[in-house]
Amino acid sequence: MTLGLSVFLIVVGAALRYALTWRLAGIDLPVLGLILMVAGIVIAAICVLRAVLPLPGPGTARDRPPAPTIPPTRPEATDEAATTPRPPDCPDRSPYLDLERRTFGN
Repeated sequence: MTLGLSVFLIVVGAALRYALTWRLAGIDLPVLGLILMVAGIVIAAICVLRAVLPLPGPGTARDRPPAPTIPPTRPEATDEAATTPRPPDCPDRSPYLDLERRTFGN
């Protein structure tokens, strides 16, 4: 259901209701035109509401189970060429230490 479909239904319904003067046996064209116009207006309202107020789809953050945590793997001691040397853990050389001190104090 799109906005284009709703406009099409409204135009066809208005043409059946107001523009046609001939009658068919067993079919009331003005009533059929009114039904199509009302259906077009309802579809247009639904399209506008869906655009303004999007509904949460399946799989939102509330419904999803928490992601599994993967423990960090330690490189094999025999594979020294593939590993890069890690700097020593020194709190004075942390790149974020100055930011932490300004934000949280000493």
